[in-house]
Amino acid sequence: MDRRWRAHRSPKNQRFCELVTNAALQEQLERFWNQKEPRKKRRLTKDERECEQQFSETVRRDNTGRFVVALPKKEELLLGEPEKQAVRRLFSLERRFRVNPEVKTEYVKFMEDYQNKKHMSLVSDGEFEIEIGHLKPNGLVVLPHQPVIRPDSITTKLRVIFHASAKTSLGTALNDKLMVGPNLQNDLFNIILRFRTHQFVITADIAATFRRIIIRQESPSKNPMENRRNATNSNVSS
Repeated sequence: MDRRWRAHRSPKNQRFCELVTNAALQEQLERFWNQKEPRKKRRLTKDERECEQQFSETVRRDNTGRFVVALPKKEELLLGEPEKQAVRRLFSLERRFRVNPEVKTEYVKFMEDYQNKKHMSLVSDGEFEIEIGHLKPNGLVVLPHQPVIRPDSITTKLRVIFHASAKTSLGTALNDKLMVGPNLQNDLFNIILRFRTHQFVITADIAATFRRIIIRQESPSKNPMENRRNATNSNVSS
């Protein structure tokens, strides 16, 4: 009798893992509200505490209710002479105006609006001296600036950017001489979370936020167009 045998391989070992979760509603609510809780106030650094102290000692309001503050300065840092770079930037800007008159028109319009709103004022003849072709500022800082064009902007097509980080003859800048205080602005993530909790919302754009704050006159700030900046700027450390 013919016998035939069929060989079968043994089945492979298989492992199974089953996970069952039962998240309680109370736990989910607790995690949600923990995200809404304000963060614990962190401890300020030494520089931040000194910056806060200078702010508390110098801040005031004028008769219109606007804040008047002094720039938080570091006394130990020498600033040097910044006017050479600013004048070179100005000459480069004038050459650009000759090539593109439309930029000049928008630039002049912006600067006139800057002055009409008293965000800057003309410097008197005695505050700047000219000696052998060089500007000699008396306690003032010359800030290079340039126009930035944003064709897609709805409100402002051209803005003038002041470079407070421009290096002087000693390799330092105005921002190096100023202390930086703690960040008081909320994180974008937290703002979006709060935004989603309301059924009806209203959005608005605050124009020239930093320029609503006035700089005390003894604080150094000057641009090479012989105008004194009277208002703060987002590019200046504070």
